[in-house]
Amino acid sequence: MAGPKKSRDARDLVSPAGQSLLKRNVKRSVLADVATDGRRSLLKVFHAPGLGRLRDRGRARREERAHLLLRAAGLPCAEPLGVERVGGRWALRLGWIEGAVPLSHAIRHGRRRVALAGRLAALGLAAERARLAHPDLHAGNILVDEREEVLLADLGEARLGAAEGSVREQWIQLAGELLELDPRFLAATGARWRAAGGGDTAGPIARFLDEARCRRASRMARRVRVWRRESSATRLETEDGRTVVRTRAEAPLGWEIHRLEGDRQRVEATWATLVRATLHRLPTAAPLGCALAPPWFVEYAVPRGSTRSEGSELAAPLRVALKRSGLDAAGELIAHGGRAALVGPETILSTPEQAP
Repeated sequence: MAGPKKSRDARDLVSPAGQSLLKRNVKRSVLADVATDGRRSLLKVFHAPGLGRLRDRGRARREERAHLLLRAAGLPCAEPLGVERVGGRWALRLGWIEGAVPLSHAIRHGRRRVALAGRLAALGLAAERARLAHPDLHAGNILVDEREEVLLADLGEARLGAAEGSVREQWIQLAGELLELDPRFLAATGARWRAAGGGDTAGPIARFLDEARCRRASRMARRVRVWRRESSATRLETEDGRTVVRTRAEAPLGWEIHRLEGDRQRVEATWATLVRATLHRLPTAAPLGCALAPPWFVEYAVPRGSTRSEGSELAAPLRVALKRSGLDAAGELIAHGGRAALVGPETILSTPEQAP
């Protein structure tokens, strides 16, 4: 069996002039660079595979227009500095955002949450007034700069004047993610939203949270498929004449690697379980690799000394995290050091209406 066509290495996108790679997926890369006027800038290079590259110029132009429209509407985002050719590829140059980190990073690392919640609520209200639709609004596509201001990113498909349902949908989607990241931060953001006159457009809070959980679980179930191809999280390799998908992350320090072999159904179900738990940021055995052709196997890592367990005491915090994610778990969990439980290869994750 022929192996997958190798994609160009990320190092091909780093020039002797000192560009440094910040983020990369199959279709685009983001690099730190210096513009011709000497200012620091971000360079978003488009490199879709195959015939998709013929649309790269259009993608760059479309994202440039989106930045211009959002800034004109008073919505915060990076300044577009122009579309250009870089090493035979089309690229969009954006102004540098000093100290920028994803919202998810800011929440996890203890930024001033009260001020941050207020600014996120203000951004949401402004986006609602402009009827902004951002099809991929998540905590990685909202940036927090060094002044604790929030900005929108990854605007390739964003548009203004969208239908009310599309606008509402994106904030429900984000709420489901924030509920997993930090429920207190989500509550603080909601309180400031209402205090600023946003009201409760989704009806009672409990119903809104249920809907957010449901949408989040559905979205993550679809995202599992991305981990079967080349992406920002995974890469394809050829091993013993078969295609294997591997995660770009290494096994955590102090964890040991296991390989589970079996029939296709068991291997793919195990991989899907571990990937889905990872996407939901649940404590889980770390998925490392999966064969996409026989003989089938899945590789994963667990803390050294872990054991299988169904103990209710250890599982209590995990059950709380599962509930926030709109999920149920059946089957064996992994006990870690007598202190916590992890989603393991024998666990079955499902939404409550699909529970086994």
